[in-house]
Amino acid sequence: MKLVRYALLLMALIAFLGGCSRSVYVSLAELGMVPDDFRYGDLYRLANLPQFKQEREICPPGGRDQPQRPVALYVIGDSFLEPGRMDSSDFVAQTYHYSHWDNPATVKLDTGLHTILLLETVERHAREHFAKPADQLTIVEKVPPSAANESGLLTDLGTFFTGENETRQRLPEEQLENLLFNNSLWLNLKEWKAALTLRWFDRTNPKVALSGDRQHLFYVLDTDSTLIHSSFNHLPYAEVNSLVAHINQTALRYRKLGFDEVWLSIIPNKTSVVEPQRGAYNRLIERVQTAPGLTPEVIDAYRLLKPGRAANYERSDSHWNCRGRALWLSEVNARLSRGVK
Repeated sequence: MKLVRYALLLMALIAFLGGCSRSVYVSLAELGMVPDDFRYGDLYRLANLPQFKQEREICPPGGRDQPQRPVALYVIGDSFLEPGRMDSSDFVAQTYHYSHWDNPATVKLDTGLHTILLLETVERHAREHFAKPADQLTIVEKVPPSAANESGLLTDLGTFFTGENETRQRLPEEQLENLLFNNSLWLNLKEWKAALTLRWFDRTNPKVALSGDRQHLFYVLDTDSTLIHSSFNHLPYAEVNSLVAHINQTALRYRKLGFDEVWLSIIPNKTSVVEPQRGAYNRLIERVQTAPGLTPEVIDAYRLLKPGRAANYERSDSHWNCRGRALWLSEVNARLSRGVK
């Protein structure tokens, strides 16, 4: 009996530390003790509706069996291009560097190659990212050594109570919930509750929305016309002009810092492609990309993804599937392969 009590106490301690500490949480995940809560997609993770439960596809490298080009590709991007979804093997560029919009980076340009900066953003965040000229990349002659990682158990415990750790990928309560309630048993219970709530009360998680035919899931961020992220939020002409001006200023800044070219690619919200008739689509992508005077070269993801509609997106996720991803990568790699200007 004493052994059982000790075992329960140890499990409770591990759960507490895993919830408080990012480093402990990551270590547990590396040991296979933490289930991947995004394994069935970000929209299923919120809705838990069983009809949308589908494992994420593992996509083949986009640059496989293609010769590398004498190009250094630098990306300021979001979750569509983040590590785990894309890496250097997907591009025919000789060197590749990715940084997230939320994590400014310091880089040294590979001046021996043709340097290209790709500004990639999903449609829902384009108005935020270009509300001012972007400055996420700092160009230096020599990249300083990375600062020692001071995040450890004591630091994590301190910031758990003070809320000062701005780099935490998950809130402590999210880590704890994933540790305790993301196994198959609890998922089955969550699915039963979600299905019952939808059937009896016509409600689902407030962060997701169903399509009119109930065949697709979207983020409410993309569908609620009162939100700036939405495909159906009013977009004044003055704001379009402001976005274009800031994109141009960003491109000019980085060309002055040494980049040979600057490209722009706005990835459409799932709603914009699958159910644009849901409301008055503001056509942000088209209006920005066709604006007179836009200087960056455009990788038109909307043109690539629109014909296939739902066939280009994960059923349980807001991101594209392997088909949609391959369409975009094929276009990017074709541009990289055509030769430098």
